Amino acid sequence: MKDKTLKSRLEVIEGLHLGFISISEAISFLGLSKSQVFRLLRRFREDGSASLCHGLSGRQSNNKGNPLLKEQILSLIKAKYFDCGATLASELLLENESIKIHRETLRLWLKHSQLQIKTRKRRPYRQRRERKEAFGQMLQIDGSFHKWFGNEKSCLLNLIDDATSYNICHFDFEETSYAACIVLWQWIKKFGIPQSIYCDRRNAYISSELLEASGFFGQMCKRLGIHIIPAFSPQAKGRVERSNQTHQNRLIPKLRLQNISSIAEANHYLQSHYIHNHNKKFAQNYNQYPNLHRKPPTNTTLDGICYLEEPRKVNNDWTIKFKGKTFQITRKHYCPAKSTVMVRLSINGKIELFYKNETLEYKFI
Repeated sequence: MKDKTLKSRLEVIEGLHLGFISISEAISFLGLSKSQVFRLLRRFREDGSASLCHGLSGRQSNNKGNPLLKEQILSLIKAKYFDCGATLASELLLENESIKIHRETLRLWLKHSQLQIKTRKRRPYRQRRERKEAFGQMLQIDGSFHKWFGNEKSCLLNLIDDATSYNICHFDFEETSYAACIVLWQWIKKFGIPQSIYCDRRNAYISSELLEASGFFGQMCKRLGIHIIPAFSPQAKGRVERSNQTHQNRLIPKLRLQNISSIAEANHYLQSHYIHNHNKKFAQNYNQYPNLHRKPPTNTTLDGICYLEEPRKVNNDWTIKFKGKTFQITRKHYCPAKSTVMVRLSINGKIELFYKNETLEYKFI
């Protein structure tokens, strides 16, 4: 297009110089003012056809990046940030190396150097459900198994608010009821009791028969008045599923750069650094939303709300059996034979016996 434009301009000015066309015709052909046409004619008579080319033609653009900087950045990517996407790599280069580079420029460099990491293309599915209108109206919880650090897989429990995308996370070896209760308790201590939780039909959260009060997690939610909503497909809780993918893209390189190799270290990094920065970047400001969280009862502890209770009959020798063990109730308590005591197993493994709201002392035999 540029060569064609230049050729037509050259033909018009040359025709004007030789007298084949008039000045008014040249103005009409070129769409320029009279003074501009005369300026082109003067330059043509002085320097010939080359004078009609742009003065910067063939010169390097002033916006072109420094080749030495490009080489330095690509070397850092190969050696240190090889598992980072362009956006995360640009953030880490600024944070750790004090090198500022726009993510789209870096994306082009990575593409041309064949260093761009491969990402899965999502299959299109049903239309996304709209966000809830209030903070704490509904949370979504899910576990993500991955090689987050080292060669062994672990599970990241991810709890996210549906309205604001605010996250709280916790690492554990498995997607257990214990880990689910821990991350929910962290949320309650920070914000209060949410109205509902969207979760998988897994025994860690809810039984396959959809018995809401099953397990530690179900009992905890029942006592706090949290409604459990079972999900019948991964797409139903797409908010937390997409959040898990974001954590896999961003958290794994950061854990590697911190030389983290244990769950304890990973949880400390989550609480001290990562979650705050992640929410600052990806979550909405929850102060701008109506808050539907309820305050927990005063002096509430995790053990005080997260436990299982089962009744047991007292034998003639004042013993009961529970979890394959025999408990001998001490004689200073009035607990007649054949009476029913309640055995309470808290989430931390502590076992207590109750008879008519009185705590019973016991020993293992």
